[in-house]
Amino acid sequence: MTHRSEQRKAHSWFRQADEFHQAGKLEAALPLYKKVLRADPNHWQAMFRLGLVCWQIRDFDRAIRCLTGVISRKPEFPHAHYNLGVVYEEQGRIMQAYAAYEQAIRLKPDFGDAWEGLGKMMHALGNPGDAVLCYEKALAVSPPHGTATAERRYNSSYSLMALGRWKEGWESYESRFQSPVFLGNYVLDHHEPSWDGSPLEGRRLLVHAEQGFGDSMMMARYLPMIEGDVVVEVQAPLVRLFQESFSTLHIVAQGEEHPRCDCQVAMMSLAHRFGMTAENVPTKPWLRRPWRFPGPELPAGDGLKVGYVWSGNPAHRNQKRRSIDLEYWKPVFAVPGVTWYSLQIDETSLQGHQLKPLIKDFADTAALIAQLDLVICCDTAIAHLAGGMGKPVWVMLPTIPDYRWGMRSNETCWYPTMQLVRQEAAGAWEGVMREVAEGLQLLLQLRAETPASADSYLATDGERQPEPA
Repeated sequence: MTHRSEQRKAHSWFRQADEFHQAGKLEAALPLYKKVLRADPNHWQAMFRLGLVCWQIRDFDRAIRCLTGVISRKPEFPHAHYNLGVVYEEQGRIMQAYAAYEQAIRLKPDFGDAWEGLGKMMHALGNPGDAVLCYEKALAVSPPHGTATAERRYNSSYSLMALGRWKEGWESYESRFQSPVFLGNYVLDHHEPSWDGSPLEGRRLLVHAEQGFGDSMMMARYLPMIEGDVVVEVQAPLVRLFQESFSTLHIVAQGEEHPRCDCQVAMMSLAHRFGMTAENVPTKPWLRRPWRFPGPELPAGDGLKVGYVWSGNPAHRNQKRRSIDLEYWKPVFAVPGVTWYSLQIDETSLQGHQLKPLIKDFADTAALIAQLDLVICCDTAIAHLAGGMGKPVWVMLPTIPDYRWGMRSNETCWYPTMQLVRQEAAGAWEGVMREVAEGLQLLLQLRAETPASADSYLATDGERQPEPA
């Protein structure tokens, strides 16, 4: 076969592969791109497209080889650098992704996708202020409407809120309902008109959970502020807790039938509807232990009664970064004068009382937390439950925490009884646990020397009395 006929064949295979690729038939496109490259090893377009297919089928190593091969042949092609950044980002290789996005922007200064990618990497590196500037660059070259604009506004919301720019952040966060990434991760099957926060005036409102347990408990603070006929749809393990805490509302589990509603709002949108700022966020305890059926009794213990959680939902995207292996807890567990209670329900610890057999749902957990002096945990739903009850809680955070905790302070506007203990370097839990151990020792010393002061610190107004029948 002549060189020219090989080129003709390669061109035909590439055209076929591209058609399959555009139609989403990746398994059909893959061998054709390979045939093109066997016939013409320098066919950089086929190499680029093969890299994209490999990224789509999660063969990241081959995707990187293809894209770096394209860059070696066409170093001025910005899309090769950008897509290399996407692959590195998927692998959690932040610095490599940062460099790839930055190079794509050097070659194409109005490359909106690359500015967006650089913004995400800036946030991941702990620079939300610079991230916001990157998102602004991306939005400046975006069409006024469309999914790209929505995605960039949605991503920018996390950086805005991490900076404490709550009003702007919550407004941008509303763009999640037009974000393909968000809608691909969450099923929001509610077709009633969206509630804009105006008086209900005879309409019935459906407030529905959309994300995690902690998100639902955090935003439940706004439920008492809604005047009118309200149905609240939450995850099944939260139903009994919400029924106890909001006795005048109609509480149902996700998937259950409920009365017909005239309008709806996602629970994470309540902060936006009520114009949340650090100064006006409701903080009076809104979650409470069961009173009609008090729930399980805490096993007996001496000294300070402390509950602990070291790991959150295994399916959470940041699970590896936010969870704390029990090996790190040794200096904390070694503090004398403490009785430990594990609130972990999916794993077993050898330290202290295991409360897992006593817990069926979050109402049981609330009953047990109410009997503790203190809760110490990683960033998980228990932090929101304890905080929402007004219980003292210490939350240990990685260097780049969730947006709601900000970047520096050891306090949070969301929960007055919460203390935040932050890593000084990525993965460095040793310093965090030393700080927690020292805090426990000081608290025990204070309790021994001036019991009234210690009891005042540990007091909670979350222990509300039963409402009259």
